[in-house]
Amino acid sequence: IILNYESQYSLGLYSLIISIMGIIIFLKDAISKAWGPHVYRRFLVSENETKDMIDSFLSLTLILFSFLYLIISLYDIELIQLIGGNEYMQTTKIVQILGLTIIVTSMNQFFLLGMFLREETKKLPIYMLISVIINFIIGMILVKPMGLDGVALATLVSNLSFLYFINKKSQSLFFIQYSTLRNYNIVATAILLVLLDLFLWNNINYVYIVIFLIINYNKIKILTVKLKRT
Repeated sequence: IILNYESQYSLGLYSLIISIMGIIIFLKDAISKAWGPHVYRRFLVSENETKDMIDSFLSLTLILFSFLYLIISLYDIELIQLIGGNEYMQTTKIVQILGLTIIVTSMNQFFLLGMFLREETKKLPIYMLISVIINFIIGMILVKPMGLDGVALATLVSNLSFLYFINKKSQSLFFIQYSTLRNYNIVATAILLVLLDLFLWNNINYVYIVIFLIINYNKIKILTVKLKRT
């Protein structure tokens, strides 16, 4: 899609940013492998305690990856320059849009649990295929008027659609009462701070970082204590 409507430079820039996101998503996979076996062991002992643990760990994970999203969004130019050199400096808002996929994909490991715990994963390839089709269609529509921002937005929407499908299926198999308001507040705080940096007050990165940490400090303490009890 990019090569059909954009330059070789745009493709290189997009690939570079995807590589940066991939490093952070690798961290998500490492976390999943570390705590996944514990979830399955706890599931065999108590389903209710497992649900509470998943809810708490999801919120902690959202704090971590929302914080990482805030960091890469605030220091996007520096990251691009560090990894790609001076050749790639025109980032527009690609980092801020694609960065949201970090938060979205960090939730996949939780929303997939119901399907794995109940051993009902046969529809998973269908959900993946639908999200790929959505990505392609929206990308084709938006790439011409919006350029790389449109391609990035298509990627975000496709990831959100996949998240929706797996959550709907998993909840029908293994319902978890997530702390939705708390989770929304965590993500919304990071997004709001990024928007303030983009459109109102920039070059005060440290202030935004401190604000995010202060807002979420009590949540981190409470959630950590709850997880230690499990």
